[in-house]
Amino acid sequence: MSLLLSVVLAAAQVQALIPSSEDETEMWSYAKDHMRPCESIAQENYPWYDKAHLLLSDTVCDQALWLDSFFGPDEVTSSDIQSASSLVRLSTDYVIRQRESDKIKPRIQASIHLPQISNKLQLLIDGKDDSGNGDNLLNPAGRRQEKSSAAVRYTMFDRDSWDLSFDVGAHFSGGPFTRVRARHYDPWSDNTVFKFTQDLTLELEDSWYETSRATVDRYLDDVIYRYQLQGKYGEKTDGYEWRATIARIKQLSQRSAIVSFLSVEGATDDPKDDDESEIYRLGFNYRKSVWRPWFTFHLEPQITLPRKFDYKPTYLFIAGIEIQFGKGRRPSHEKISYQSTYDAKPDSSG
Repeated sequence: MSLLLSVVLAAAQVQALIPSSEDETEMWSYAKDHMRPCESIAQENYPWYDKAHLLLSDTVCDQALWLDSFFGPDEVTSSDIQSASSLVRLSTDYVIRQRESDKIKPRIQASIHLPQISNKLQLLIDGKDDSGNGDNLLNPAGRRQEKSSAAVRYTMFDRDSWDLSFDVGAHFSGGPFTRVRARHYDPWSDNTVFKFTQDLTLELEDSWYETSRATVDRYLDDVIYRYQLQGKYGEKTDGYEWRATIARIKQLSQRSAIVSFLSVEGATDDPKDDDESEIYRLGFNYRKSVWRPWFTFHLEPQITLPRKFDYKPTYLFIAGIEIQFGKGRRPSHEKISYQSTYDAKPDSSG
């Protein structure tokens, strides 16, 4: 509520000015350079919506700094406190499916790093951070989407190319859960990275399940080729649920990219008449930052061949927008900011 009031007050206190083309270029560069550090300073010629966004971003960031310093050690330097960061992403998708009713899917994701409480502690909303490296671009309507949740993540081990973390949280529409996650990053070459993730989740409602994901990303100039295999098995899954994806991520400009992908998913105990029966997908995802670096829209047409419709072609279309607030602080291989995944390059150090 306080964040909403901040936006309203900011809008009421400043006047909307129509910027010139030079001012527009300056504002874009300024916004790009100030996505991460706190205390952004808006220029006088900025319109009210830019000032309101900077104010809201600073407010989100300040909340992370206050929380970090309040619960952290008594004696810390200002530079230590400034290492805290936060990033909030608000998105809404409108999904049109042939033979089915349309749906609107709002979503909020947040990641807050609190190094003064612990260098290994992170707060998550939606139960996810950005380590998926853009997987949501490739599977917005896949099998058994994870429930919205909030969790605290503690990284118990982080060395070289391995890390091990432990999550405790609760689903917004369900009970509590705990999760243990191991990740491995391995640079196979200067332009190829292998990533493996293994999760074990214990839930009050669904008992338990484990998820394995292997991804190979190959970077060639402004194109990324991605090959991914994922499997899930648990007490209430349809046997072993699996998904295979091949994708080509093409950077069109600093503000836009297009993803073309082919995927197939199913389960060993496939429920033929269920919404989650075996399905083939061919699709494209066009993503572009417009107006401001923090405002993005995407369009995604798909042709699907679901088993429940006897593999007859079914058309699906997704249109959505995303707004980002706050200042993220992530390694280069985990970036999904206004640059998006297609700008991220593998770290040569692994």
